[in-house]
This record gives sequence, C-alpha cells and structure tokens, in this order.
Amino acid sequence: MNMKRTLHLIPLVISPYLLPAQLTVDNTMNPLELVQNMLLGPGITASNVLFNSASGTFVSEQAGSFNNGTSSLGWDQGVILASGSIAVANGPNTSGSFTLGGGNFGASDPDLEILSGYSMNDVARLEFDFIPTEDSVWLRFAFGSEEYPEYVCSAANDAFGIFLSGPGITGPFENNAVNVAVVPGGNIPISINTVNSGIPGGLNSASNCAQLDPDWEQNSAYYVDNTGSTEIQLDGQTVAMTAVAAVISGSMYHLKLVIADGGDTAFDSAVFIAANGFTSDLFSTINEPASYDPQVRVDALNGLLFFHDHMGSDAEVTITDRIGRTVLRERSLGQGVQPLNIAALSTGMYILHLTG
Repeated sequence: MNMKRTLHLIPLVISPYLLPAQLTVDNTMNPLELVQNMLLGPGITASNVLFNSASGTFVSEQAGSFNNGTSSLGWDQGVILASGSIAVANGPNTSGSFTLGGGNFGASDPDLEILSGYSMNDVARLEFDFIPTEDSVWLRFAFGSEEYPEYVCSAANDAFGIFLSGPGITGPFENNAVNVAVVPGGNIPISINTVNSGIPGGLNSASNCAQLDPDWEQNSAYYVDNTGSTEIQLDGQTVAMTAVAAVISGSMYHLKLVIADGGDTAFDSAVFIAANGFTSDLFSTINEPASYDPQVRVDALNGLLFFHDHMGSDAEVTITDRIGRTVLRERSLGQGVQPLNIAALSTGMYILHLTG
C-alpha cells in the first residue's frame, strides 16, 4: 500500500567555485528598496514598508545589504538588520568584544520583550504588508551576535523575531501575530540564551537559559562558533534556518522582522536574510546561477523526485534537512530528467542542492 507523503522542497544551488571571502555590508539602499529589490522572492508582492515605525524611504545605519556570505551563512548576498551599525558584521573576526555602537537608542518592541524576557534597546524593525500566491511562505535567515560567548545565560539576551499576522492566524502578539522565527522542531524563540554553545559564559547562571528553554543545551546543534573566522566579525551565529508558515493564497498579511539588544545597549546582534529569501513559491531557488534553470517535480505518492539536470554526469545531488544535515546524497546520472528516490524521507521541508 502506498502512503501519501507531503514534502516541501526549496531547491538550493551552490556554486563549487565560490571561495571563502570576507563578508561586507552596504547601507546605500533604503528599507523600501531592500524589501523590493533584495528580500522578496517568487510568489510575494509587498507594500507599506516601514522601518522603525517610519517611512521606509530613509537610509538607516541599522539596515542594508551584504555580500560574500556563502562560507559563513550559506548564501552569497541578502539583507542585514542590526541592533547597531550593520558594519559590525564586516569580516574578519578580529575581536571577542567588538562593538561600533549606533542604533536606535532606548527604542524597544513589546513583542520582542516577551520573547527575550528582558527589556530591549536599539530595536531595528522592518515591517510590511504582503500577498502570497501560494498557501505557505518561507523565509531563510541566520542570527549572529557579539554577545556570544561571554554573555550566554546573562541578562544581555539579544533576540530576533519574525511576527506574522493576518487571516487565519491567532497568536499572543500584537495584531494576534505569531512568531515564526523559532528553534527547529518547536516554538522556542531565537535569542542568545536559547541558541548557543550550551555553556554559560563567564560566571553566568544556566538558570537564565533554562527559564526560556529547559533543553537549551541541546540547541548547541544550531550554533556556529566564529572565533578566528576570516569571513565574519560576529563571534557566534546560528546555522541557516527557515521560518515557515501556512497562509491563505491571495490574502493580505503583515510581516514584522525585529532584532534588538536585550538588557543593555552594547555588543550588537544582526540577522541575515537570504536574497530573494522570502518566498511563497514552492520550488524557489537561492543563489542560482543565471545560466542554470532546474525544473523540479515531486511524485509524493510513489516517493520520487524528478529534476532536469543541465550540469551533466559530474553533478552531485544532495538533500539536507532544515538545519543542514545531509539525508540523501547521490551522483547525477547525466543530463536530462533524473529520478531520485525519496520514499525514505519523513514528512517535512528539505533543501535540494545541485553542485557540479
């Protein structure tokens, strides 16, 4: 008897010729341009862009774009928001306590305070209305900070949230929003005290982490130590994550991306969002070379995935889960339509990598 499977796949193409390079940032685009030109992917139209509750037409030191993120983040370019100047992320990692200051001093966000458990400062809040073409939306991100590792399990709990509100959504936050930026497999929010190395910094008490997540030490699987990195300044970060939410096709929703310093105004944090990484298209691509046009089709009933391979017999096909673990790897059979047996995969969202 065949069992019907539901598989959400985001094909991801990474060029094997991209070498490690220092991440660089730029804030010449205003928030409106960042949303329309960098953030939006297939299946999404956006309007009414605001940054820190003001018009999105003004440039801010807390919002911009980044390049050369492939080695440290998993994608080359995208949008960066920071609790201070975005320049804090420029590589390499030269200091364990680097800070540039700046930011939106004293400004907070009530929803983010709920997630962090502490008062917030230097908020960077990007929000807009959007209409999806499909019944799901995805947003690819990574959170990083200079609070790592010294201030893990302290009151300096910087945090990041993605708050979604609209038809069919009922949550505890403003406008009945829900937070979709969570640790994989649950509803634990993204912050210094929830995703880290699993070791309290200095003389900090583990109880400060445990009050947000009793299993906080297990979340070290989603943490990356950037000490000595040649690519990025931030001392630590999460692995690349994907926020996923069910929506109603053609309906208007509101999205709020917000990051802030928790408990203090120093040692800033930043969030990186993949270029064209906010999408409602099931088979969207990230970092896809312009000359490469994969076509993907899922036969869930028979456990098969078909893709059109233009790379040839030297291509390698890899499927990873949402936290980057490899669940399937095969060598392509050659150019043309290739079948891939995915019957052993559990229901969930996976990422298809084609390299060659």
